[in-house]
Amino acid sequence: MTLTFLCFVLFFTPQDQHSLLVKYQGLVVKQLISQTKKTEQGDGDTTDNLEEEEGADTIQKELQEITTSIKDLVLRPRKSSVTEE
Repeated sequence: MTLTFLCFVLFFTPQDQHSLLVKYQGLVVKQLISQTKKTEQGDGDTTDNLEEEEGADTIQKELQEITTSIKDLVLRPRKSSVTEE
């Protein structure tokens, strides 16, 4: 379903906006995978867990930065389509 949506979006959005949406989707997937691994492994204090937490923090920061751009994209007024009349 997500792939279908992205293909649809590809045809109706400029390349820069499409790239932003694809990057955001990738970060969301990485965050979900990271959270799943953390839940499965527990809360141990091993070096691997610390590295994963740092990676999760980086992903979270990137998501927060991109979220502003996504909101701007969604809330920006668009030109009305000729077919909407």
